[in-house]
Amino acid sequence: MTRLFISFYVVLFCLISAYSFVEDVSVGTWLSDMMVIDKANDYIGVFYLMEHLHKSLDEQAFDKAITNFPSQSNTPLKMFNINNIDFDPKLFESDSIYVADEYNDLLYYRFKESDLIVRIGPINTYEPLTEYRSWYESGYYPFLALGIFLWILLFHTKLKRLDKAAIELGKGNLSVRVSQKGRHRVGSLNHSFNLMAIQIEKLVQGHKNLTNAVAHELRTPMARIRFQLDMLYEENDKNQREEYMYGISDDLNELSNLVDELLTFAKFDREPMTLKLQPNSLNDSINNVIRTRHFDSDIRINYQQQTNKFDFVPFEPKNLERAIGNLLTNAQKYTLDTVNIIIKHDKKLTSICIDDDGPGIPHENRVDIFQPFKRLDDSRTRETGGYGLGLAIVKQVAVRHGGNVSIETSPIGGARFILSWPRSPH
Repeated sequence: MTRLFISFYVVLFCLISAYSFVEDVSVGTWLSDMMVIDKANDYIGVFYLMEHLHKSLDEQAFDKAITNFPSQSNTPLKMFNINNIDFDPKLFESDSIYVADEYNDLLYYRFKESDLIVRIGPINTYEPLTEYRSWYESGYYPFLALGIFLWILLFHTKLKRLDKAAIELGKGNLSVRVSQKGRHRVGSLNHSFNLMAIQIEKLVQGHKNLTNAVAHELRTPMARIRFQLDMLYEENDKNQREEYMYGISDDLNELSNLVDELLTFAKFDREPMTLKLQPNSLNDSINNVIRTRHFDSDIRINYQQQTNKFDFVPFEPKNLERAIGNLLTNAQKYTLDTVNIIIKHDKKLTSICIDDDGPGIPHENRVDIFQPFKRLDDSRTRETGGYGLGLAIVKQVAVRHGGNVSIETSPIGGARFILSWPRSPH
């Protein structure tokens, strides 16, 4: 960070120096020539009047007029003979006006058909004003350099805080955050850094939880398999051995189903956060899900077909059917008799409500239940089966549709799961 600060300041200094050099070498020379011409034009009228005065007066009257020129004037006049000047008289060969100092207005004029030369200037400006201007001009670059130095120093300090926070984050301190106060903020970089840190912390913590949950889910069927294998080796009864073999087969199926669920969850986790949604028939998708679930249970599923006006809405059929299927399977596990599927539309959202008449879900668990491998401790337990990934997949599908999934109390007494997403493609 210090190297960045020094290099930035060195580059800035070199650019200013290069600009000044170019100004002095090229622009300065051209500007000086133009100023000489401009100064000669400034006083050409004065010289014309003096030339006219010199021709109209005799020598004594002209000398008296020059002698009586006001001494308090900031533009002094003085007469010379061409033989008494301290510069080369050949300077008057091309022009009768010679600009000796264009910055202080020091000019010489040779009268026509005469050896007389009049000098105008230098301008006797009030000395303190000249000094003030000189101080101002000489202090411009130091003042500019100081201001830039302080600004870069402040910028360097802000970046240093971000640099330290990034190093801490890289070392594994996922709780590190940077201040978003005005004196510490570098545009929106601080806010973006904190958002990134929060997402990384959630991602790492989620992976830890997922790893622990997977290990826990695998441990139980594997322990049962090992136990049944040990019993199988020691058992001589044919019927009992077949029972152990069926148990091992069931546990292997459970492991296979768990792997399938994990692969599905990982697939949703890898896919883009949003989907390209096209209008599809909501009736067709819901009927497809009901058709596949109807033969797995004796639970009555009620669904009222949508009219053509509300049937076609933007969604991705494969993903949405998976989410509806998970919600319907979840409702069938916990309902007593009936599951209702209700579609609602408003100006912005399309919502699918799935109601059951089971025990419901406590308010304190209605958010965490969408986390991977999350189960409740009451009637909705592992006795009902599943791995705790179904609702997590529903949450991912809702997010990828630009929507959300929530839980309310069902009008028929159980839980109502509401899957909502925008009616207009996002």
